[in-house]
Amino acid sequence: MKKYLIIAFFLVLVDQLTKMFAERVLVMPVDIVSGWFQFVLRYNTGIAFSLPVPMYLVIPLTIIFITLGTILSYLYLNWENKLYSIFFCLVFSGAIGNLIDRIVIGRVIDFIKIWLWPVFNLADIYITIAALILIYDTISNRPTQTIDDSIPS
Repeated sequence: MKKYLIIAFFLVLVDQLTKMFAERVLVMPVDIVSGWFQFVLRYNTGIAFSLPVPMYLVIPLTIIFITLGTILSYLYLNWENKLYSIFFCLVFSGAIGNLIDRIVIGRVIDFIKIWLWPVFNLADIYITIAALILIYDTISNRPTQTIDDSIPS
């Protein structure tokens, strides 16, 4: 677990450095691929996809979920399974990265814009990749059922 906490710390550091860089440099949007991909500075006071939620709820709930998630992961996660360990590392890093923004400046710094998708940041990418890992693991570990198995004898 210690190795994954070090990786998580590194991911949070990269997230925070890119947000600081975005705040200092992105005075105007920067088109990378016109109309499809750009860097643009936005501040998110809501939760996922900028859904509005009062800040007095967001910070305590985030802290509770991170704490419970960490405790439950420590107790029940199979740390020998690298996929689960990476999943934890990514979710933890993403949650901490955005929580730091909320505590320090009262909102989350977003700066990556892809086509019609809401503007996001590296912490959001970490959480999204973790969700994809969970979906992949759920689908790939499901026992396969043949047609013969589903027909009663």
